[in-house]
Amino acid sequence: MFFMKEVKMQNNFLLFFYIFSFILYIPIVILGSFLKPPIKKQILPPTPEQILKNIKKGSKHTQQALNDFEKLFLDANSCEQNIWLEIIKEFSLSPSLEIKEITGLQEKLRQANPTLQNEIALTISVAIKNRK
Repeated sequence: MFFMKEVKMQNNFLLFFYIFSFILYIPIVILGSFLKPPIKKQILPPTPEQILKNIKKGSKHTQQALNDFEKLFLDANSCEQNIWLEIIKEFSLSPSLEIKEITGLQEKLRQANPTLQNEIALTISVAIKNRK
């Protein structure tokens, strides 16, 4: 008889424990469905068109555009060649870049694109002549 009381008490305890646990679990589920971590925005690398816009914005943006260009578009095959030459021309025309920086860029471009050395030199020299 004593054994039956012990089993019945044990069942009551387990039943109480499961009900109590379920009651505490409900708010956690409800809050978890409403409170979700923020979705991180994926930062995409700039396009050649965005680099062109940044060059035209001013000196602060020109330096960032130059860094992005050297990282992503140093090779002429990385984007359309006309846009690529236009970016080089805009860098050369930019008053925020010194001639020393432009010649350094020219050397990097020549090393990365040996087949386009003449076009690179012509684009940069014409742009420097027309520079204000």
